Amino acid sequence: MGAITVGSEAIDRASSLSLRAALDDPPLAVDQTVVSGVAAAQAGIITSVQAYLSQADAGNSLKAGTFHAVGNVLTCVSAVELGEGSVGLNTWSSLVLPIAAGDYIGIDARVEADTYIDVGTSGGSGAWVKTGQYCDVDDSATFTLQSGYTISLYGVGATSYCRVKLAPQDPYAVSLAPTTPYEVTVAPSAPYVVTIL
Repeated sequence: MGAITVGSEAIDRASSLSLRAALDDPPLAVDQTVVSGVAAAQAGIITSVQAYLSQADAGNSLKAGTFHAVGNVLTCVSAVELGEGSVGLNTWSSLVLPIAAGDYIGIDARVEADTYIDVGTSGGSGAWVKTGQYCDVDDSATFTLQSGYTISLYGVGATSYCRVKLAPQDPYAVSLAPTTPYEVTVAPSAPYVVTIL
């Protein structure tokens, strides 16, 4: 299996975007989904997500999703709860977030606690933003493209390819669950040895 990445390095940047902002903070949206414009080069499973937050009020809760883009219409393909974040660099590990080659990673906030993610506003690959929470599978909307933006949101994982050997070599069905890259099911469940090579 090879390594895959998506998004941009989660570092301290000069500006920030709200994922969740209080109503007394105009003109920022109450909820906002932010999607990095740096796509995954290969398909696989994202197992770790990093985000650099400039503000993270107590009790916040974050969710990440992968998005397929057709123009500025983005559709969430897979999603995972991250939990609470803190100011500075955050790393969430042991995740299962499938992603296709050419798809993107996004993030939103889930509770009423102000949360801001760091962003550079020039020289980047761009980012999409949209009022509301869209890190739910099959959510789809027209986003606004912010040209030149760089979001401090980064995913790391591995291609989901593996080889399987059955012993003895009989024609028993083998299925690999796409959301759990190392789970192998053999039918029937007689004592056949399954080896991940």
